[in-house]
Amino acid sequence: MGRDGVTGYCWPQSVSPGGQVGLHMSSSAGRPVRFEVARVGGRREIVFSSEAVAADEHEIPKDASSKGCGWPVALSLDVDPAWRSGYYEVVMEIDVGEKVRRDYAFFVVRPSSGARIVVALATNTWHAYNDFGGTNLYTGGTHVAMQRPMSAGYLHKPPGKGRRVTGTGAPDPQNAAHVGYIQINHLSGYAGSAGWPD
Repeated sequence: MGRDGVTGYCWPQSVSPGGQVGLHMSSSAGRPVRFEVARVGGRREIVFSSEAVAADEHEIPKDASSKGCGWPVALSLDVDPAWRSGYYEVVMEIDVGEKVRRDYAFFVVRPSSGARIVVALATNTWHAYNDFGGTNLYTGGTHVAMQRPMSAGYLHKPPGKGRRVTGTGAPDPQNAAHVGYIQINHLSGYAGSAGWPD
């Protein structure tokens, strides 16, 4: 994983109410993970949390970008039938010394049959740009795996100038504000093109 941290992914990525989602995590040195699940809509609504989920540290396979990580399930989450359809943000945190390391995963609770769809996520596009564990479809990859974490910046971006690729301020033909923002925040260079924050 490079620097000490936590990362993970949910599978399946969409589930019906009453179903189950597996959270596959890797935590540096097997540190316990604080874990929170929230539905993100007009407001952020926490639906589940835990202070200490056990998670081992796992290698990132050399072919993770095309074949996935294959990490075991660290936590199986039962989706309450009362949970509304929508985008569910999964926040994972560990303590490394006096610093908190945080990462994000997601899953979707599908609406009931025949319900009107308000937002459809372009998850295939997210995965096409995702460069976690190797290449993406824009850097020479010919296949992309969905069972791997999303690179930093795809599911959460901190506030700051350059957060979006396109700007509404002064002209920036070299995209310097965005490039600087990506570098300072240690985000994927492709995070400006795809993902939940955009």
